[in-house]
Amino acid sequence: MDPAEIQKVKQAFSSQGALVGQHENALSVIMDKLLHLSTSMTQLDQRLNQVATQLSALADPVPPSSPPVPVPPEAASPAQPNNPREPFIPTPDREELKDELAARDETSSLEELISLAIRLDNRLCERRREKAASSRVPLPLPKPFRLPGSLQPHPLQEAPSPSVVTPAAPSSPVPVEPMQLGRMKLSPAERQRRLLQRLCIYCGAADHYLANCPARPKDQAHQPPRGRW
Repeated sequence: MDPAEIQKVKQAFSSQGALVGQHENALSVIMDKLLHLSTSMTQLDQRLNQVATQLSALADPVPPSSPPVPVPPEAASPAQPNNPREPFIPTPDREELKDELAARDETSSLEELISLAIRLDNRLCERRREKAASSRVPLPLPKPFRLPGSLQPHPLQEAPSPSVVTPAAPSSPVPVEPMQLGRMKLSPAERQRRLLQRLCIYCGAADHYLANCPARPKDQAHQPPRGRW
């Protein structure tokens, strides 16, 4: 191999080694900064927890302690609900029950204390139910809406729909036919429909009019209308 090429290879290895050394130094600096950042984040997390604890304490202040309830030493040990021989003791975690027990005289035995606590707890629950029942005021029932007598619909005719716009009546109204026996009175909506569609007012057919209606009684076929139905 040419000595000049060997020298070039050595220079290349030297430059690569220098670059690797620079990379190692840069990685060391980055690792130090990451460790410092991790430590700072841990400290910040601890401070945030302290601030949250202080805010919770300010939002929920501790109420003043109630007077101690005289409990015999036998009742200090936790009750075991699985043992049927031990009686159930209601937990005096409510302020009302604590106040009631504090206002009573000390009992001479554990059984009397348990019985008193149960009676007081039942009475407090019953008092709450009575207050809740007395606070419920029955609402008055709404009165049914009734139209005035003049606006009551006829039992044999259906009231026109309010959404239907009734067109103006023609200038020459068709004479009103008096109601015949055995036939039902036309509603205003049906009469208007027959007028608009040019149908017979009496039978509803389309091939003739009221004057030539074959279903109309013969004694009234050519008589002028008299009155209104």
